[in-house]
Amino acid sequence: MKKVLFTVLAGVVLAMPGMAQEEDYHQIEALITGGGYELAENVPAMKINSFADLINKRPAMPTANDLLTPEAKTAYARRSSAAYYLGVQNFRSALLDAQAELNSKTIELGKKQQKSNQKAMAQYNANVNAGLMPSQQEMMQLYMSGEITENMSDAQMMDVMAGKFAAKWGISKQEYIKIINMAQSNPKGTEAYLKSNHPDLYNRLYAANAKYGNQNVNVGDPHENEYGELGEQLSALANEAFEFRNTNMDMTKHVQFQAHSNAMLNDASFAAHTVGLPTNKLEELFVQIINDWRTSSECKRAIQIEDPLAERLNNWDCCKNAKEGQTICYPSWWIEGRKSENALIDAYNRKQAEKWLAEVKAYDVQVTALMKRLIALDNQLEQIRNGGEVTAAYAMAKSQAYIAATHLYDFNFILEVALQFPHVAHQEESYCWPFSIKG
Repeated sequence: MKKVLFTVLAGVVLAMPGMAQEEDYHQIEALITGGGYELAENVPAMKINSFADLINKRPAMPTANDLLTPEAKTAYARRSSAAYYLGVQNFRSALLDAQAELNSKTIELGKKQQKSNQKAMAQYNANVNAGLMPSQQEMMQLYMSGEITENMSDAQMMDVMAGKFAAKWGISKQEYIKIINMAQSNPKGTEAYLKSNHPDLYNRLYAANAKYGNQNVNVGDPHENEYGELGEQLSALANEAFEFRNTNMDMTKHVQFQAHSNAMLNDASFAAHTVGLPTNKLEELFVQIINDWRTSSECKRAIQIEDPLAERLNNWDCCKNAKEGQTICYPSWWIEGRKSENALIDAYNRKQAEKWLAEVKAYDVQVTALMKRLIALDNQLEQIRNGGEVTAAYAMAKSQAYIAATHLYDFNFILEVALQFPHVAHQEESYCWPFSIKG
């Protein structure tokens, strides 16, 4: 069955050139690997349809035992992370399509808004000329006199304007405020109210706006302020997520790390193994785990087992009394020795895997906190829209949600980051071959 490498890191034994017969060099020291594992291609993708699904459907982080061998990593991926990983990839693709569609809609809405603004200005000028609305000069005088200031609330500004301009409509200040507020939320209801309660004012407005069909050509979005507030919060979150990524991945340090890795192993391919790690700390820990194996107590004790084991194997008469075609296997004492070495390797891997997972989880806690904030804000955004039309104010806020999601990319693939743990490979525990009599 065709296999694919499911993680960024290749499962290639590093420093293999050093396995030549160098003085005081042991094969065990070269068992550290890049952390790869193989997985069948036919894994079904999980269905992920929302930001909330990203967090609600994400499997639990692997344990140290899940990282000890390629087989353990494969087993974890098959039962947990592989389906999620593929689902996330599909969701990200769908997000890109949705973002492109939103961008096109925003351009369309912008053109409509521009036309609406032009009509609204013409309608406003018609009402000014009819003595129904304050002119721009009159509004400027209120600002210059200090009667209206930028620090005022909308209600306070409306109160000042009502006191100045209600007379133009021949109604009281309170009635002016009532009608203006009604017009913002229910234009048709306002028209009926004016026709019934203020027929003279209605006729004046009708005459001034007859060419516009007596419709408010720039009614606006009733949720514009709510969308605006959420958009500002989403924009702040996107900036925070951007800064968070930059803080954890300084590109200067990243380049220095790659140069160090290449010099350490004299193997340019190693630099590619670490591109998928999201933080400088994980990059540094990756190299530290590789370095520490060769000088670890576990490696030294494994060598103490392997050296006499190899010497005894050299003196073993493997084929005494063997017959043509007979299967010859290494003896039980060699198998037991290798199992002891692998127990030491597991002990080293487990200890280092716990350090690795602690660092991965520390990063994940922070990314998850940002993701939860994104989900909460996006939920509020959709609750306000409630399946309604896409307005310019909504589109602007939603675009900030997409930007924030882009900067929180690491959340989606943190399980794969955990699986990049650079484990030490096991020694072979069995070896058999068919005996052949040479002619």
